[in-house]
Amino acid sequence: MTKDPSIRLSDAGRSLLSWLGAHLVQPDDCAEVIARVPPHRSDQVALLARACAQNWHHIAHRLEECAATAK
Repeated sequence: MTKDPSIRLSDAGRSLLSWLGAHLVQPDDCAEVIARVPPHRSDQVALLARACAQNWHHIAHRLEECAATAK
């Protein structure tokens, strides 16, 4: 997406790229993140991770709806 002029050349697009960069989780980072969580906070972090997953699911669903109506 960084090469897409409609994203790269607009404030909204650059903001989107920045937001995505801050919120994406890379599979290779998972083990390191898990290792940093103190065991007594594992349940709380798991709840936060599940909430984030639900939010991403909602975003994906809405984007799919937008794509379907744009066709």
